[in-house]
Amino acid sequence: LEAAPIIESNGQYNGAAAVVLDINERKRAQEQLAEKERYFRALIENSNDGIVVLNRDGTVRYDSPGALRLMGHNLGEHLGDSVFSSIHPEDIQIAQDAFSRVLPGGTVHAEVRARRKNGTWRVMDSQLTNLLDDPAVRGIVVNLRDISERKEAENALKENEALLRAQFVNSPDIILILDRDLKYVKINRIRVGPYTSEGLVGEDTIAVLPPSEQER
Repeated sequence: LEAAPIIESNGQYNGAAAVVLDINERKRAQEQLAEKERYFRALIENSNDGIVVLNRDGTVRYDSPGALRLMGHNLGEHLGDSVFSSIHPEDIQIAQDAFSRVLPGGTVHAEVRARRKNGTWRVMDSQLTNLLDDPAVRGIVVNLRDISERKEAENALKENEALLRAQFVNSPDIILILDRDLKYVKINRIRVGPYTSEGLVGEDTIAVLPPSEQER
């Protein structure tokens, strides 16, 4: 409601003129916008992943609550710092290359080690998205996920595989690996009797035995 007094030429007050506008649609739109903002804010604040917004020069402009938890920082203490200051020295080139590739536009992935406030290193799977031209963001958005445990498990698996492979190759015994159809899959010797291991792979176990041994 907007109202203004009506004053006649003699200066006497003679009522008021009022304009009534229906703003229900505008209020509903504002409430919906506020609800969406609360929704996305709750998602960001409760996510285990982190979101960091960088300026064009690589300095930090925003740390989400998830990013603060991942890195052990307090609110605001990392703002203005170069993102490269927390990257492992051996991974700085990877991070710089990813940042250079995303500046023209698009999205880039990188896997780097980052230092937490307590000095420990964590492996971060990072996705960089260029939103410098988006007026709502005007920055490089970095989504972070801590994959340290997964990397440790992968490395342990590789070590176990290497150990088992060495034991298989260097065993003094002949080791034959068969599939469900009793065909040779892998053999740890170059030769087994008159056969080569390459010649045996894929062959039926029984068929290559002497006739006198096949039934037994």
